[in-house]
Amino acid sequence: MDKPARKYVSIDVAQATLDLRHSYSYPTVNELISESVATHGVINPITVVKNNENSFNVIAGFKRAEAAKAAGLNKIDATIVTSHDHRKLFIIYLSENLSHRKLNLVECSKVIKTAVDNLKFDNKTVLGTILPMLGYAKSSYVLASLMKISNFGPEAHFFLYLSKSQISVANHLARMGNEQRESVCNWLLKNKFSLSRSTKLLEMISDLAERHRLLPKTIIDEAENKTQQHDEKKPRANRLYEHIFSWHNPSLMSMESHFANAVSSMSLPRQIRVIHPTNFEGTTIRLEIEAKSTQEIKSAAKILSLADDKLLKTLFNWL
Repeated sequence: MDKPARKYVSIDVAQATLDLRHSYSYPTVNELISESVATHGVINPITVVKNNENSFNVIAGFKRAEAAKAAGLNKIDATIVTSHDHRKLFIIYLSENLSHRKLNLVECSKVIKTAVDNLKFDNKTVLGTILPMLGYAKSSYVLASLMKISNFGPEAHFFLYLSKSQISVANHLARMGNEQRESVCNWLLKNKFSLSRSTKLLEMISDLAERHRLLPKTIIDEAENKTQQHDEKKPRANRLYEHIFSWHNPSLMSMESHFANAVSSMSLPRQIRVIHPTNFEGTTIRLEIEAKSTQEIKSAAKILSLADDKLLKTLFNWL
């Protein structure tokens, strides 16, 4: 694609207006950029289209422009492009942005919304050009999913950004109403669950809500109430997870608890680790030995060979 003619100038920061037709950065403020601009000024020029003699529309470099305003700068270096074909400019500067960083899921959703709603790209271009640029398949399902994500509220966007979630995770949120979705994401963020647990909790809450025709918040409130009453020795996040896990799959929770107790009763040394079976499927139990020498391996193997048969057999009681 041919690039439009460019002219390098210095403009008044106050004259730079953000053209939201080209905006998709998330989060909109970058602390590293803000700190750099406050210390060194804007090193890389922003890109603008001239609106009139006294104003310019920023089409690339939104964070730099905002950081310059926040730092109280009077002037900022800019590249003026002569083309007013905003679809062409959008593709050019999206491509340049993607050449030096990968966009997160929220940004990808905003790219699609901007292309569809603000710049009115046709469906063929979005599917055939923009989705592949973002690293997605030419799929109407992906397009629809990204459009849904773009309409999520601030809590959901912040959760997806922090957890580095993918579309499959976001689709569980898409099944919830906006108020419920915001509430669930706020709860997940507040309790600082790990990425794997956050993903699993979303799956379970979404499934329980549909299966029992409950609001997601009702499921969370039930877990919160049980957490207040039981087992204060465990970390709060662990207790919340276990309550929802046991509600979602009580038999699996029972197996996992029984297996954990059996492992604990064996009193194995630290260098021997029993790997919990995934979903308790199959018929194999894995043990890992962490050793720095052949002697340590022999020692661990001897401990296992001398272990009480009855205790060892309890590991297989779930089969």
